Amino acid sequence: MKINKFRLLAVFLLVVSLNLNWPSYGGSFPIVDSSFGSKGTVMLKGIHGTTGALTSNGDLLIHGYSTGLNSSLAILKLSSKGKLDTSYGAKGVSNIKIGNLKNNSVPQVFLNLILDKNDAAFGFTADGSLGEKGSGLIAKINNNGKLDTSFGQKGFFRFAVPDYDYTIFMNGSLDSAGNIIAVGGAQKLGWENPANPRRICNYEALIAKVDSKGELVSGFKNLGYTIFPFTNQNGLGNTCIMLEAVNVDKSDNIYIAHSISTGSSQFFGIYIAKMDSNGNLIKDFGTNGVARIFTSDNRYEIGIKEILIKDDKIYLAGKKLRATPNKIGIGSPNSSKTPPEYIYDSMLLRINSNGSIDETFGTKGFYVNSDSPKNNEINNIFIQDSGDIYLGGADTTASGKSVGSISKLNSSGILDSSFGNKGIYLFKYNSNNYITRSSTFTKNGSMYGISIAENCNNCETHVKKFKLN
Repeated sequence: MKINKFRLLAVFLLVVSLNLNWPSYGGSFPIVDSSFGSKGTVMLKGIHGTTGALTSNGDLLIHGYSTGLNSSLAILKLSSKGKLDTSYGAKGVSNIKIGNLKNNSVPQVFLNLILDKNDAAFGFTADGSLGEKGSGLIAKINNNGKLDTSFGQKGFFRFAVPDYDYTIFMNGSLDSAGNIIAVGGAQKLGWENPANPRRICNYEALIAKVDSKGELVSGFKNLGYTIFPFTNQNGLGNTCIMLEAVNVDKSDNIYIAHSISTGSSQFFGIYIAKMDSNGNLIKDFGTNGVARIFTSDNRYEIGIKEILIKDDKIYLAGKKLRATPNKIGIGSPNSSKTPPEYIYDSMLLRINSNGSIDETFGTKGFYVNSDSPKNNEINNIFIQDSGDIYLGGADTTASGKSVGSISKLNSSGILDSSFGNKGIYLFKYNSNNYITRSSTFTKNGSMYGISIAENCNNCETHVKKFKLN
């Protein structure tokens, strides 16, 4: 029997591509990095992973909370090959208790994690159940997985805004001196603003500056913290803000951004503020330090997940409501459904250094993915020195399944058709329904996708690694 060498080669390449989980359409990238874990995937039992952070040598910290009745803050450390680093914490896992929760109603969870130049991690959360009085909390974990007891009170910085019932820290960024710019929200339970008595949300934006010892920096707004009013409160009523998007540039200027809402059906667009290291607004940015986006179209609710500063451009990533909200605040093409169905689209916005929209990017400054039949959003951004932009996020297919997504844009905000399927690659973790929580990009062009099983009591977290180029 004569063997056709070309046919044999074709079969071999097909088998290889299937084993590597190459997309069966579109361009050559991304591909699953089969050197990571088991064929590119690591499964972690007993942890509800939320996001990831990379150490200076390329190890990956997965953080969230342990599952079960006695949940605690948890961080796992994986090598770049997907092996558990048993020298970290206790056999590769750092479990941290910050106090007892009332009836275990809300798990203690690190909402975000940032690393300093020594790979010490700062985790942001709240000390207390939602709906109960509590303080914002920052924990410092050394690079060995142990609490840094010289930071704050035995490893914890706790702060409750005076005259408020509940304080939470959502995220943070480090300045050149190692100070932490922590952001979140402060809440008054049952409180209503007379200017807006129908308002249903009562969080206000919080910014605090904490030094490397775990103490408030008093020179920041003379208190060490500020409740930041993005808008004229008398004009709009009190806005509803749990601040998450923050970044610090090379000059230690602070950027914060949020979509502003009165907590009802009124949305006033995106606001981004620029402050100096003492918390004072920089007047030549936007209008007296605050830039407003959507000045002529304030109908769409926006969610801002991340700010990235690159080459004097400011990128805001998140999601945008697809449909125009009607008069009762329901925004969806399927608003007649019960319950109403909300659909969001991935959104990336590029802003110039003066706070104006960079209309040379995407469509008048925006990249928006409206092609998915259901929700899709961006969780993380990575921009290479070449200007290529990678977006990690999540998508919901027409059948209602949650999948991970990776998008690639060129420097002008246009999808790169040679990547994935016309610029977007969707992936599953296995045959079950997993929710993509986050993505973490490496400097050399790889991405970790982090996902958890949906509706689980004893969750599994899946981590998948891709080569992007």
